Amino acid sequence: MKIQTPNILTKATANQSPIQASQIVEIDDESFVAIDHLEEMPDFFLSMVSADDHWFFVATNGALSAGRKSPDHALFPYYTVDKITANWNCTGPQTIIQCNGTTWEPFKPYDKRRFALEQRIYKNLNGDSIIFEETNKQLDLCYRYRWRTSTEYGFVRTVTLENIGDEQLDLHIVDGLADLLPSGIDARTQLGFSCLVDAYRLSEFNPDNKLLVHRMAASIIDEAVPLECLLATTVWSI
Repeated sequence: MKIQTPNILTKATANQSPIQASQIVEIDDESFVAIDHLEEMPDFFLSMVSADDHWFFVATNGALSAGRKSPDHALFPYYTVDKITANWNCTGPQTIIQCNGTTWEPFKPYDKRRFALEQRIYKNLNGDSIIFEETNKQLDLCYRYRWRTSTEYGFVRTVTLENIGDEQLDLHIVDGLADLLPSGIDARTQLGFSCLVDAYRLSEFNPDNKLLVHRMAASIIDEAVPLECLLATTVWSI
C-alpha cells in the first residue's frame, strides 16, 4: 500500500444538481471525469481499457472482474454483471481503518448508516485509469485507491489515505485484495467446479518481501495421473 497525497484541481461544471454533476478534474497533470455523490446513486458498472491485453470491469461499490486476454485468464472471477456487483464483500479491494478506536470500512454499504460519507469516482479521459474516493466527514479522512494497468506488472493499485482535519490521528490499517484466482483456472472450471478450485489452490506468503504466490497444488483432472500446474498468480505491495 502506498500512502501519498495527489495534487487535485477541480473544474466544476455549472448549473448541475449535486447528484448529476460531472466535472473535469486534474490529478497529477492528467485529466479525469469525476462523478460526485455516488453514495446517493444505485451501483453502476464501468470498464477500463488497456493498451495491452488487460480487461477490467468494475462496479461503483468496488467489486470487479479482471484478467488478461480472455475470461479463461481471469485474475478475479468472471461472472455476469449482477453477480459481480453482488460480490462487494468478497471480491476485490478490502480495507479496514481504525481511527482513534473507531472502525471504518470504505465503500461498504453498512457504513453509510454509521458515518457522514461522500463518495466520488474518477475516470481519466483515456479510459485506462479509475480512482475511487470516499471522504469520512466525521473522522476527517479521505480514502482513495486507483487502478491502472502495466505490461510488465499486470494490474497496479495505488492507495492513498489523507488526513483532511487539523488533529493528529491514531491509525491502524489493513488493506488487501480478496478472491484472487490462481493461474490456470478457465471460466468453465470457475463457474462449474469452483469448489474444486478452492480445494486445490494454495497461498504462500513471504512476509519479508510482502509477496504472495497464489497457485494450484495440481491441475484439476478426473484421472489418477499427476498433472503439475507450473504457473502462479503473484501479488506484492510496496
